[in-house]
Amino acid sequence: MRELNSVLIEGRITAVFSKKGGPAFSIRIHNSGFTATDKDGRMRSVPINLASLNSRVRTDVSVGRTVRIVGRLTVRPYGGLVIEAEHLELKPVIAQSLQAA
Repeated sequence: MRELNSVLIEGRITAVFSKKGGPAFSIRIHNSGFTATDKDGRMRSVPINLASLNSRVRTDVSVGRTVRIVGRLTVRPYGGLVIEAEHLELKPVIAQSLQAA
């Protein structure tokens, strides 16, 4: 049997990285179930690479939006983990405002 090696992550986007007005190519999300901090007290997270996704989807990515991501773990050439997104679901913005009420 072949292993899938997939991860499912859901959370609120806390940072979006892009190239000068282009679509997002990397994001970081906040998950209330896991919080890690470095020696300086800054919150640590694993970057999520969106480069392989359609640019239309990447233009709708914004800070504060809730997402569900299916991807795979990869190791950077210089060390450290990154999640390569293979599928991205954006939660509706309307639903988020109703949940807060």
